[in-house]
Amino acid sequence: MKSVFEYIDYRQYLKDYYNESKKNKKYFSYRFFALKAGLKAPILLKMVIDGKRNLSRKTIEKFIKGLGLKEKEAVFFRNLVLFNQAKSSLEKQEHYRVLRSMIEQVPQHIIEEDHFEYYDKWYYSVIREGLCQYDYKDNWELIAKCVHPEISKEEAKRAVEWLLDHGLIRRLKNGRYEQTHKAITTRAQVKAMVIRNFNRVMIRLAERSLDEVDVTKRHASGITVGLTKDAYNIIEAEIEAFKDRIVKIVDSIEKCDSVYQINIQMFPLMQIPDIKEG
Repeated sequence: MKSVFEYIDYRQYLKDYYNESKKNKKYFSYRFFALKAGLKAPILLKMVIDGKRNLSRKTIEKFIKGLGLKEKEAVFFRNLVLFNQAKSSLEKQEHYRVLRSMIEQVPQHIIEEDHFEYYDKWYYSVIREGLCQYDYKDNWELIAKCVHPEISKEEAKRAVEWLLDHGLIRRLKNGRYEQTHKAITTRAQVKAMVIRNFNRVMIRLAERSLDEVDVTKRHASGITVGLTKDAYNIIEAEIEAFKDRIVKIVDSIEKCDSVYQINIQMFPLMQIPDIKEG
């Protein structure tokens, strides 16, 4: 079973814990867990897993005992539960900061200011991800055709040369390429200057995909909702947690067969006037 540090949803962790324990121990049951944790209700674990009950701070400690969690695992589980159940943005962000500090993140290489071109040309990041998954034998035309929307073979060659020159990929003895860093990011000041344009281009490509990509190979959905500032902050924290889950999933893939761009957007469409009744 996965470590508790790999979860961002405590109910899923409890569900996996129950299924794994049931598979390995024939005597394991909801009642057995309740006895081990010192719970009065034998069915509480099931109700929590099903989302019908939340955990109080007192009950969290009993679950920690029943789960047999060690000190650091207990701290993570405690904050995981409180993060999932938090009702205010301040509380949610407080517990999320603890979770992020304890999760073993994929080391990220920082893109410096002289690397602006990486984000200025949207297909550089695409080629960096896809080039290392197949032996293209420096067939620039083939690489260009594999990118969507298709680029020119000159652009493909220039992208690979740039990635090599700036140490973001390296060439192996067998002629294939590999990434020098598993994940990359930018400094805060760089983001303000170049990431905005990169995101703008990716949003346009997302719009284009609605007509050009088969519906079975793309996803587009959204909801329009009324929010308060507090609710906005809670959703923002949830988005950050969701991105962490995506990183975990991607990090577990040994070899991919496609390169995708995942856009998560939330922006205001209407401001409600501040009108006091009476």
